[in-house]
Amino acid sequence: MTRAVLFLFLLGCSDYEIKPIVPNNDGVDSGVLEPQTELSEPSTSEEDCTEQVSAFDIEEVSTLQDSVRGDRVSWNRDGVALHYDPPALVEGESWRVSSVDVLVMIPTAHFYSFQDGQQISVEVFDSNTPDLGPSWMLTLPVVRSELTWLDYTLPFDAAIAGQYSEFEQKGAWMRFDFADIIPEEGMQSTDFIAGVRWFPPANVAVGYSNFNRDCGLNWTEYGENTGWILNSTSYGQNSCSWPMLRVMMENRYIDDCE
Repeated sequence: MTRAVLFLFLLGCSDYEIKPIVPNNDGVDSGVLEPQTELSEPSTSEEDCTEQVSAFDIEEVSTLQDSVRGDRVSWNRDGVALHYDPPALVEGESWRVSSVDVLVMIPTAHFYSFQDGQQISVEVFDSNTPDLGPSWMLTLPVVRSELTWLDYTLPFDAAIAGQYSEFEQKGAWMRFDFADIIPEEGMQSTDFIAGVRWFPPANVAVGYSNFNRDCGLNWTEYGENTGWILNSTSYGQNSCSWPMLRVMMENRYIDDCE
């Protein structure tokens, strides 16, 4: 998503420290999110000799700026180009994306009327361009009772949610597990892409980062007829926003795990 698309709605480009608000006895869990703990501590399993490590966490490079629904914008797919330095592996060992967490969001005013079962998709591309190499997609329904929700207040220049005065939002990190989708033989390209995809009616919203990220790492499809576009080719380097993603990698070993 580019700043050029959103320029008319933005009053400035600043870093915001968006802090969760304590819920007002609405029954929504406000504890520490479990995915954050999982991402911060790499782990190993002697049973299958695998190691889980964090490859990317959007909150380490940017902060929440907006809540974006696919039916309100001009794109249907949005991805971030990432890099992973795998450990030295011998023949028979491999690495792959094991999971992607996405910050799904619902306006507070519509939270309890939200219809469970609406879907959102996550894609992983084994290449530095979405037009080449293998790719995998996982589509899941949003079920509120299965997620841990926190309250957020978006900044005044939220370009999409701000059009509808939906500054008060509830958000939850939703995990997409690729362990049964990406083969154990693993991925090949250390430069890969992770992103979100909406299918009509595309009502599920996703959190987006500040509008100051590197456009050279942001791929968007503005419609099936346009194909994927690397946004730096049209909008310069530092005026893009990214979907709020966390990406975990799995390293598989054939020797005993340490």
